[in-house]
Amino acid sequence: MKKLLVSLGVLLLLTNTVYSQIANDLIQWQKEYSWDSTSVESPYMGILYPTVREVIADDGSLLLGSYYQHIMADTVTDAGMVIIKTDADGNTLWKNKLQGSSAQFTSMLHTQDGGVLVTGFITRSDGDFSDNPVGNGFYDAFLVKFNNMGAIEWKKYIAGGNDDFITSVFQKNDGNYIISGHSFSQDGVTTTYNIPANGTSFVMELDKTTQQTTTLQLVQLLNPAVLGRGKKIAVTKRNNTGYITTSRNVISPYGTTLTSLNDTNGISWSKVIPDSFDIFGTQIDADNNIYTLERDYFVVQRPRCYVRKTDDQGNEVFLREITPNYSSSLAQNLRVNQDGSFYFYTEYNQAMPYDHILSYYDAQGTKIWEQYLQKNSNQEYGNYNVYTNKDNEVILVGARITNPENVDISVVKLNSPKGYITGNVYLDIDTNCVQDSTDNKWDNRFVQVTGITGLYGVTDTVGNFTIPVRTIGDFTIQPVLRWLEGTSNCYTPITASITITQTIASIGAIPVSIIHNCPSMQVTNSLATVLRRCFNSTYHVQYRNDGFAVADSAYVDIVLDENMTFVNSLLPSIDVGNNVRRFQLGNVAGETGGSFTYNVYLACGDSTILGQTHCVTAHIYPDVPCIAVPNSANLEINATCEGDSILFRVRNISTVPANNIPFFVYEDIVLERASTMNITANATTTLAIPANGQSTYRLELPNPMGTVTNGSLFGAVTSSAAVEACNATTTFNTGNVTPYSTPDDQPWLDINCEQNRGSYDPNDKTGMPAGLGENHDITANDAIEYKIRFQNTGTDTAFTVVIRDTLDVDLDAATIEFGAGSHAYTPQINGQGAIKFTFTNILLPDSNTNEPASNGFVSFRIKQKANNPVGTVIHNTAAIYFDFNPPVITNTTTHTINNFNRAFTLSILPTKNSLISIKAYPNPFTESTTLDLGEKNLSNVRFTLYDIAGKIVKQQTYENTNQIILQKDNLTEGIYLYTIYHEGKAVATGKLVVK
Repeated sequence: MKKLLVSLGVLLLLTNTVYSQIANDLIQWQKEYSWDSTSVESPYMGILYPTVREVIADDGSLLLGSYYQHIMADTVTDAGMVIIKTDADGNTLWKNKLQGSSAQFTSMLHTQDGGVLVTGFITRSDGDFSDNPVGNGFYDAFLVKFNNMGAIEWKKYIAGGNDDFITSVFQKNDGNYIISGHSFSQDGVTTTYNIPANGTSFVMELDKTTQQTTTLQLVQLLNPAVLGRGKKIAVTKRNNTGYITTSRNVISPYGTTLTSLNDTNGISWSKVIPDSFDIFGTQIDADNNIYTLERDYFVVQRPRCYVRKTDDQGNEVFLREITPNYSSSLAQNLRVNQDGSFYFYTEYNQAMPYDHILSYYDAQGTKIWEQYLQKNSNQEYGNYNVYTNKDNEVILVGARITNPENVDISVVKLNSPKGYITGNVYLDIDTNCVQDSTDNKWDNRFVQVTGITGLYGVTDTVGNFTIPVRTIGDFTIQPVLRWLEGTSNCYTPITASITITQTIASIGAIPVSIIHNCPSMQVTNSLATVLRRCFNSTYHVQYRNDGFAVADSAYVDIVLDENMTFVNSLLPSIDVGNNVRRFQLGNVAGETGGSFTYNVYLACGDSTILGQTHCVTAHIYPDVPCIAVPNSANLEINATCEGDSILFRVRNISTVPANNIPFFVYEDIVLERASTMNITANATTTLAIPANGQSTYRLELPNPMGTVTNGSLFGAVTSSAAVEACNATTTFNTGNVTPYSTPDDQPWLDINCEQNRGSYDPNDKTGMPAGLGENHDITANDAIEYKIRFQNTGTDTAFTVVIRDTLDVDLDAATIEFGAGSHAYTPQINGQGAIKFTFTNILLPDSNTNEPASNGFVSFRIKQKANNPVGTVIHNTAAIYFDFNPPVITNTTTHTINNFNRAFTLSILPTKNSLISIKAYPNPFTESTTLDLGEKNLSNVRFTLYDIAGKIVKQQTYENTNQIILQKDNLTEGIYLYTIYHEGKAVATGKLVVK
């Protein structure tokens, strides 16, 4: 697979298949809470009324609440409400309950003295509410104050001869409480609290010491005949003195009334918003702009939700429908930050494998990102509320239903970004440093935040990008440029600042210039399923001109393995000899591409054995970049089996000589020899290696061209060639080609090597190179090519397939190159390395109906982050979703970084990988060491010792021995590597340390 870029989309908070379906690296912690093992916790958690419960205090402590029922022998023996207070890490500080068969929440509040105030309503006087003076079957409102240890401090009722409700509460700076609600009572409540009869909304002040109430303001007279209960008034504190109330008009003029109250019991202003919808939450930002969450119930099949923003005088700024493609949410899922950006949490009922969405919008009501969450058959989630703490971290509070009779409170704290950097990048065609109509969009490219390793954004189809950052501070933004791009003379890196009160920083437009106006051809060649002997196999080729100029008369040459026979393809091709097929592409315009497939037959019988490796090469033309060739030697290796030997021909295709180039020859996975070579300009050196008919022989050397600037456009970083089964008869050693990288760093070249297989898992993931040994060792320079295969093994056609893959943190997301796929797909990626592949309308038949067509795959290539240390383990797992079904989880690929000289990657592994058991003592040694070969003597033994650069420093031979004694002599302190040969075959490797 090679450097092939296809259309990208930006989705900033993607998920993987974990417990809550939130991306694993986004979860800071997740906990569940219940009262006891015999309780059933209700999922509603007191969110029936239009108030935003301030469940997070300034110190990060949380308030959690739920209804409960104690069931014994199918009989409810106890019911009421649970109140739990935790610290900022979710550890329970205390919990208590209010018993009452009809008790329900409306709001909860952290109080200034560390306690908790709870409001709600009851219809019966029992349990902890047996002292209710009315209790006549109507709804009676209550307030209960807990101290900082969770004990009840006082209770207060608003109860009359009809329904009475408290809908919201908060605490003033002086400690008194502001309460909103409405009453239908015409008796005691009217007299005691001076509330007019016949259904009046009110805002009252409650003294923190005496709990006496006085009417602060009568807000809105309502028609009791059509009012119903709840969701009619809420009061929200402003950032300076005063409050905002929102109340619903059910008599003319219909709509919502916004009223601004001050602390002196006066109305600053009042304004009716006509044609507004039912309100489910009110929030205020630092500038006293007002945000209301509204739901339109008149669209029966799909209720719609809106966020309305008005300024500090009640003038509308915008009205945004925030659920255009999915159903409405439950109440109180709006959370506004101080800078006016806001979160919204909603249900989702469309044909994708999600049930809930957390969305983030800027202060202008523009959606920045969406985070998906999912239900499954074992763990069902619902009724989440979204909150933010003083550090702008997101906390979701909801319910976890593990079965119909066990519902717990669920809290998920996210490693939420502290802010977002937005901007635009454009191609400055006329180089005037002004974004105008003559300029092109710089789409689907990477933008980097410097100073933070691995933090990137991706521009969309019009060049816009949004990058989440996890810390506050100043950040510098710059585009990640290709070899044919540069920046304008007028451009300087732009700094953006994120603070607690400024969570979105816009840096404007960045100009990018075209410095090489020429074609740049790229190709990938990937196998759809697996190679099987005696069967046809389908290869998928994807190509692209990633440059800006037309590539004239482009074509792709496919070099097939000698055991393959070309069968057919939809795109016409010609046989040009030596098992090469040529596919003509015509003229390929800049920044465009295409794909085609072809079928081959893999021989069986005596021609191949199970596990044999077969390589297919794709080469696209034109293949010469339009920039000057770097002044460096450039080495290519060709290997052929001739008689009983392998001829490795190393060719220098440059005008620069290559001097003292170290080379290494492997026999299978053991170093056979190491030395240096000199190759003059435009010359070839041949190295002959005797073949034993069993082993795979590999020559590898560092290519000078691959390490210079833009050198990988002209040559591989590491040149290599391998021959398997030279001079073989019927059986031979297999699996010794794919552990290594292929020498195809050039974008116009792709070498695909795979072992043929028998049985296999149809939904799996592979990473190439496979790596050496049990730990799959690779070097820090190796890029990894991943392929995810999937098969519809269900009973019906799959209409949509989605693959989610969260990259390991040690991979560099900015280097990802999306490759071939079995069907058209749309990739998306975020700056932290979470990938999503969507196959829309794939119409994948089930395997029982059409087994060959039921398969699919997608592939991509990615580099590691720079300077991964030795011992770094790179893991990768994918989740495959077929329509609404639970995900299929692939195997986990593993690679371990072993950053020594490449030739010694295996040689320094523990002796458990040796073909004989070796004991070296002492090791490290100062004068001499003894290598014990076992109980039996071995004949024709050769011991070779190398320094860390691969140079042979000692050789000793033995006719018949079971031990080797090595003297220090002139060896300097350091690490040495050895290989032991028995009758000409390498049987052991290891490491010795001289002190």
